[in-house]
Amino acid sequence: MAGGSAAAPPSPLTASAAPTTETWTYDGGLGYYVSGDVTATPSGGTTPYTYAWERVSGYVAAGAIGPTSAVTPFVSLFGTTTVFKCLVTDSLGVTAYTNNVSIS
Repeated sequence: MAGGSAAAPPSPLTASAAPTTETWTYDGGLGYYVSGDVTATPSGGTTPYTYAWERVSGYVAAGAIGPTSAVTPFVSLFGTTTVFKCLVTDSLGVTAYTNNVSIS
């Protein structure tokens, strides 16, 4: 290529979630919550990223308070074990799932 160099392609998109385990805390009447946040962290790909937290297994009335945020707490009507993961999508439409997060 004359007069310059081509930009390097982005590295492959990967994603991880932490912490990988959390504990439900009873709120005294309305249900259960996770006292800390769970964070999805992308690497590679092309910014910006979008996020979509999904329930993998467990109680259907449990979910992320911020289902399209990288950082979110979770809530549930019952304190049963529930597993979540996050689908991260980069600006080119490339996707990667995080590891599972188990809340019990």
